[in-house]
Amino acid sequence: MRQIDILKDGWDVIIVLDAMRYDHFSELHKYFFDGILEVSRSAGSCTKEWFINTFQERMPGTIYISANPFINSSKDDKRCKAARIFDRVIDVWLNHWDEHLGSVLPTSVNKVALSLEMNGRVIIHYLQPHAPYLTPRGFVYGFPNPRSQRNPLSGIGIEEESYKKLKSKIFKASSILASFLRVPNGYVFRMAEAIGLPPLSPLDATRRKYGVDGLVRAYKDNVLVALDAASRLAERFIGSGLNVVVTSDHGELLGEGGNFSHPCGSKSELLRNVPVLHVKSVKERRPEMMKLIYSTKVMLMRDKIQRSLFT
Repeated sequence: MRQIDILKDGWDVIIVLDAMRYDHFSELHKYFFDGILEVSRSAGSCTKEWFINTFQERMPGTIYISANPFINSSKDDKRCKAARIFDRVIDVWLNHWDEHLGSVLPTSVNKVALSLEMNGRVIIHYLQPHAPYLTPRGFVYGFPNPRSQRNPLSGIGIEEESYKKLKSKIFKASSILASFLRVPNGYVFRMAEAIGLPPLSPLDATRRKYGVDGLVRAYKDNVLVALDAASRLAERFIGSGLNVVVTSDHGELLGEGGNFSHPCGSKSELLRNVPVLHVKSVKERRPEMMKLIYSTKVMLMRDKIQRSLFT
């Protein structure tokens, strides 16, 4: 069933977990939630496609809390037009970007969401489990601050024409060649690495340092981070008698067939099949569940992550 159809009615709160694959969600959500899980067809294989194709009509009485910079409150943004669809868009990424980790911590999203008075419906969009991976065994680099002029992956200003032109040429040439030869998009990552370029993304940085198996482990760690944060938030809403749905914008490719990330326009089931969980209750945090989470050494607070990584 299409995700658009499932999400038309029957909810007060939608929690969106960015780049959450159905298979990993299906395996791990049971430690955090009780509810009815469905597999649904996303309207896109990347956030841009998903948002534009899912939210096409005005949604009065709805607030969108966004940790993803693509979905923002700018009325001049001609791509997503979120400000025209929702009563209010709260840019968590704008004021809560973690400079050290290059992401928005889920704890920051929770704080913003819980500070609101619920007078209507709300959609809450976390960045996790999308890279960067918030675990000492998976973190390498994060994203630059969306307002920053510098790219920590390369040390080059992201607005400098030389870098933009170089990156554009590499992607264009590699993509054309990969398409012509019918090779997976991992070819682009390997080509960039072979000619000495820095990682093309936080996902690529983790892949280079830890390999594909390490990338999968790091992704699953981020799934646990996301589910833990989402369950804590959902518990508060359910306690207030609200209907909560947990879903995703798209999945993630982690080396299957040599492919990575979540390119727009893909028909891959790993990207387009996403979970829709109608939450009935949140499970008690039993010792065995907490051991599962923290045996991965996942640490949500910035100072703890920094201490684990760099000391």
